[in-house]
Amino acid sequence: MTKTKSTFLALLAVLLSPMAANADLIVGDYEWMQPLDTVNNSWNDFNTVCDATTGVCTGTAPNGGVDLSGWIWASLEEVGDLLFAQLTPSHPGGEFHLVEADSTWAPDIMALFDTTHPPNSYVQGLARDFWESSLSVGVAVIYDNEPGNDDMLSTSGGVGAGSRYEFMGGWFYRATSVPEPGTLALFGIGLFGMGLARRRPA
Repeated sequence: MTKTKSTFLALLAVLLSPMAANADLIVGDYEWMQPLDTVNNSWNDFNTVCDATTGVCTGTAPNGGVDLSGWIWASLEEVGDLLFAQLTPSHPGGEFHLVEADSTWAPDIMALFDTTHPPNSYVQGLARDFWESSLSVGVAVIYDNEPGNDDMLSTSGGVGAGSRYEFMGGWFYRATSVPEPGTLALFGIGLFGMGLARRRPA
């Protein structure tokens, strides 16, 4: 194999490798982190590196070592806007609780996320909302239950601020400013092709 071909293959592998990983969810102008990336952290843990009022994060999650710098810890209303945007017809979003047996929307929404425990597949995440009256914090969840049972989409749940679970992370988003991996790959291949064309003898 020539040095030129080896260089090309190495470049292609680097550019395409992010595409094989579990991708974050892109909706509109925002990229959403997979909730399972930050499991085993409580609301209190997230609150050590993220502002519960603005959502701005400036550090690493205490458990799991995920760097949250540059991410925004979402509110229940913001998570509702994300989840309910996936419904057809679309829902206005915000805080809501939707239950339906054998729904068509639950499998479609679940397909966007890393899941936890099939066949009762679900995704749960902590929002930054804190209710002083009950000392509980906001949870948004999607359940794709077994046939014959209710599926659920809810942005009105709550748990204790110190609760940690191996199946529940947090809801985090940031503005999309980095090109998609596929765009990067095409750009890199184009540059490489231009280089080959320039080197070809007349």
